[in-house]
Amino acid sequence: ALLALICAAALVAILLMVMSGTRSLEALGMQARRIAEGDLTPPASLPMPNRELRQLQDAFTTMAASLRDARDAVQ
Repeated sequence: ALLALICAAALVAILLMVMSGTRSLEALGMQARRIAEGDLTPPASLPMPNRELRQLQDAFTTMAASLRDARDAVQ
């Protein structure tokens, strides 16, 4: 019974982590679509569940700023 309870708790924890990662990827996808549509305002910095997703979010912010600067230099 104790082993079943431990397994159930581990499964719930894994599910919560996966759901958090999925929401984070969806948010990053929305930021990418905004940039692709020409909205180069700095994306909102959202809490990310791990270092890799934080780095990806930072890369989107840097990319939007670089594109904005290049656009402004041409205009």
